Amino acid sequence: SLPIRGGIVEYLRRVAHPQWVELAQAELNRALAELRAGPLFPLRGREAPATPAMRAISHYTHMLWPTHKEWMAAWLVEHFGENLPDPLSNWLEKFPDDALVAIATRIVVSTNANNRGSATVDKLLASGSPRVARIFIDAYVAARLAGQDTLNLPRTEEMQRKSPAMLRILVDAILAKADTVTDFPQLKALIDALAPVSAHDGSLGEQIEPAQRDRLRGLVARTSEAIPSDEIARSYRPTLAVLLGSLGAPEDVAAVVRWIAEENSRWEEYRRQFDEAMAARPPRRIGH
Repeated sequence: SLPIRGGIVEYLRRVAHPQWVELAQAELNRALAELRAGPLFPLRGREAPATPAMRAISHYTHMLWPTHKEWMAAWLVEHFGENLPDPLSNWLEKFPDDALVAIATRIVVSTNANNRGSATVDKLLASGSPRVARIFIDAYVAARLAGQDTLNLPRTEEMQRKSPAMLRILVDAILAKADTVTDFPQLKALIDALAPVSAHDGSLGEQIEPAQRDRLRGLVARTSEAIPSDEIARSYRPTLAVLLGSLGAPEDVAAVVRWIAEENSRWEEYRRQFDEAMAARPPRRIGH
């Protein structure tokens, strides 16, 4: 049986038998074949029950990882891809960078909405891989521009709670992407990938490096200047103001005050035109 053979291979590993690695790899493939023969394959993340075959795969992963991490990670990516079930998904943060990139790439091209919003995205970001973060930001921006469903990137407050390192790696990817774009739709998509949902989402500026904070402030300024119309400015500058407040730089208060003054001026002008139109005989439409 799988458990008995697993015990034998474990003993051979402990006594440094020259064939233990070859036997462990063969048993992995045997367990995979047994898993595929069951009704639940292909697996779907956390929905997979801990079958004897899955327990055997987990056992051999633990056994081979310390000495054959590259091979083991490549095997898991090849056979499970972005659908790593528990407990195998717990290894994601320790994967070599090439394996992380392979899984991230499969996620962004997946048509399965569950994959695009799964905990796997969080775990890949928590790995600290800059390449993974860039893949996710590129995919997020492309989806926003195309009007498609985006990756469910973790909210700012979630990243602050789970791992400041995750937040910093995502900020770096956003800033790197921002260096290559100038048009408002792309700048807006980058801001939306990070902007707090509300003023209660915590202080972003305290969780990132000072240089990152200053560059994000510059990105907010660029985005504000790129807004193409007063109508869009009216609806989008509050988002920019919340982000600036989260970054916590007192000198940005002046920019927010200016935005409010500009909006007040627009409103006062509209009100003047409205009163003139209503006073006309007969009343006319504004602007006519």
